[in-house]
Amino acid sequence: MRVLFSIAWSKTFTPPTGAFGNDQIDVRVQRSDWNLRGFRKLWYHILETLRILRAARGCDTLVLCTVSVEAILAGALKPLICPGTRIVCFDLLMPRRNWPARWFLPRLDAFACIRSGDIETLVHRLGVSRERCSFVPFPCPELDSETDHQEGGYVYAAGSSYRDWPTLIDAVAQTKCPAIFSTSDILVIPDSAKDRITIVPQQSPRNGRELMAHASVVAVSLKDTHLSNGPLVLLDAMAMGKAVVVTLVNGTRDYVTPDTAIGVSPADVHAMATAIGQLMENPAIRHRLGAAAQAHVRRHFTFARTMEGIMALCKIESA
Repeated sequence: MRVLFSIAWSKTFTPPTGAFGNDQIDVRVQRSDWNLRGFRKLWYHILETLRILRAARGCDTLVLCTVSVEAILAGALKPLICPGTRIVCFDLLMPRRNWPARWFLPRLDAFACIRSGDIETLVHRLGVSRERCSFVPFPCPELDSETDHQEGGYVYAAGSSYRDWPTLIDAVAQTKCPAIFSTSDILVIPDSAKDRITIVPQQSPRNGRELMAHASVVAVSLKDTHLSNGPLVLLDAMAMGKAVVVTLVNGTRDYVTPDTAIGVSPADVHAMATAIGQLMENPAIRHRLGAAAQAHVRRHFTFARTMEGIMALCKIESA
């Protein structure tokens, strides 16, 4: 069986080229959409989808990894360009608008969901058959073992997709801890915390990991939404052995336990502040939590497990 993987330009998930068992796996990297907006971004999605569907002609299966509009466009264009190719979507970035997705997403053959809650969204909001959906966890990243992880005494948080920045800002302001926030969002920092909270533009994955490596605590504060949020920053932090405070929502519940991260309810400023303060004040606790988190993701969220889940969906015959 020949399988073509289309992966994000940031390469957060990179299958091996060449043989995988008796199957041939080819990899094609999506072109960068960094800083594209409006019509330019839509045009990028259209061209990228056409490019990958043409490349998938003659393949048994196309796996679209970390895609949004491309998945909807693939459902619309598949009958015209590659009708004989099975299409599996891995890590769908859930669309905000349901009507085009309801028309075209059900045409795709299978969905490997990195958030178990996404299965209910696909079934009830978008009309996808439950039999076509499976939970396949995102793999723990393989990080540079030579990276300096010496703590810099600050709280680190990053991202823009459905981040609950107001809750995190209020929590950090209460703790009096220094913090670095990396985001493209416009944040309002209270005067009492402006000397301790540093805001930097959203970083590339590589630069973001360097900032994270020197953090004492990583905070992942998310809104409670059915739309796609997490778990990439969360997994990066856990793989580095960082102590994490995380909002328990779709996208994080599948990846943490009480022994591997401190979980708090959505929009709970007091709980977030208490957890951050406890970890910043207690090196032994945060080191123990970080070590447990690192061992947990390396044991349960391996690259091999992810590939097995995806390849199983590639081999299921279409109904």
